[in-house]
Amino acid sequence: GIRSPAVRTHVPVCVILVSANGIIPLPSVLESNMATAGSAGGSGTSRGSSSITMALATDADAAEVLQCVNAAYMVETGTDGLAFKKGTRYGGIAQVSADIAKAAASEVHPQQFLVARRRPSVSVDGAVDGAAVGEVVGCIRAEILKDTATGEPYCEFGPFAVSPTAQREGIGSALVDKVAEFARAHHAVRFEIGVVNHRSDGLAWYGKQGFVTAGTKPFADAFHVANLTRPCHFIIMTKALV
Repeated sequence: GIRSPAVRTHVPVCVILVSANGIIPLPSVLESNMATAGSAGGSGTSRGSSSITMALATDADAAEVLQCVNAAYMVETGTDGLAFKKGTRYGGIAQVSADIAKAAASEVHPQQFLVARRRPSVSVDGAVDGAAVGEVVGCIRAEILKDTATGEPYCEFGPFAVSPTAQREGIGSALVDKVAEFARAHHAVRFEIGVVNHRSDGLAWYGKQGFVTAGTKPFADAFHVANLTRPCHFIIMTKALV
């Protein structure tokens, strides 16, 4: 059953969206079975399809992760609608690098930081459009924690972001699917995340992914509270992994 969220030690701010389904094969560099249909190009040259690859994040990815995450979370900056805070999700590249390093070390809790890259489209004449490795279009950081009441392991994730230019292609679903494999490998019994109550888009998306509401939790971190532009709280959502 779902237990009260009051016993949780912390909940990350995480909510960025896409829809559709995607299943990714395991190990360190992965190629999805999703392909996005190309659109017509200029001068009679049509674009081919592009696929998504996933890999563990390294510090070399930090600059692109910073750009992707802050662009995706920009809807939260402001005073109305989906917005509730000042500033950006990441304050700078040093914070991204620190998150990637902590995930790689996993010194306290098992962690995983994944990046999703879009492989460049190839036109019919064989010319590659874009960088050889493809651009970062999504990322997710996951951590295995223990329920302080039961001792059961569970998985939180955040930041979780898909670039605004790559949403509604199944990338978000694929990232969550991949993290679910990581969580089950560490015997996590559920996902548990905190979605800010103003993020109606996030609440709807997670509901479609099988998450259910399990309670609420206030903002407790002094830094986050100081940067709010209006009152808000977390809605705790969970999804069974067993």
